[in-house]
Amino acid sequence: ASVIIAGRHLDRADELARKLVQSEESSSSTSELTSSRISTALVDAADSSSVLNGIQDNKADLLLVASPTTRYAEIAIRACLQAKVDYLDVQLSQTKLEVLRRYEHDIEKAGLTFITEAGYHPGLPAALVRYAATKLEAATDGMQIAKATVGGYLNMGPDLPYAESVDELMVEMSHYRGQVYSQAKWTQPSSWSVRNIDFGVMIGQRSC
Repeated sequence: ASVIIAGRHLDRADELARKLVQSEESSSSTSELTSSRISTALVDAADSSSVLNGIQDNKADLLLVASPTTRYAEIAIRACLQAKVDYLDVQLSQTKLEVLRRYEHDIEKAGLTFITEAGYHPGLPAALVRYAATKLEAATDGMQIAKATVGGYLNMGPDLPYAESVDELMVEMSHYRGQVYSQAKWTQPSSWSVRNIDFGVMIGQRSC
């Protein structure tokens, strides 16, 4: 498999590609991401032709959206449908979810896989639990885990450099709605839904 880093600033994509290859080459493990398997492309998320051509010209089979471009989500979704490639994003956006729901029938009809909000928040807790279960079960003589309480703590700290994604995050948080999935539907949480989770000495207990 190969990786194509695409964006509207080709020089930034080239620099990231170089850093990734150098990091792999300097690690003690066998390098999997070599210069022959990573390339860059100039793609503007706001331009439908640019996104579609970027997918088709590079013969991509998965589009991973990892940029603060949720306002152009429909362009990426339509491009994936037209090119018949799978889609994954790590964005947080209520508006984007509404767009995806509009295309739900088209996605299913095309037989494609679309995964959304696969970043840290809200992320894919089920995948993390399944991975953790393999480690915990090995440490408990194969005892299976039937239930898991998952908590996340995010604190960027005061020294985080500014990026465009910060602006997008602030906008999305203003529309954020904390909900609980209960009895096959999303509901507004009550005080009874809050759990106290101990994150260890450095963080302590937090209500989640």
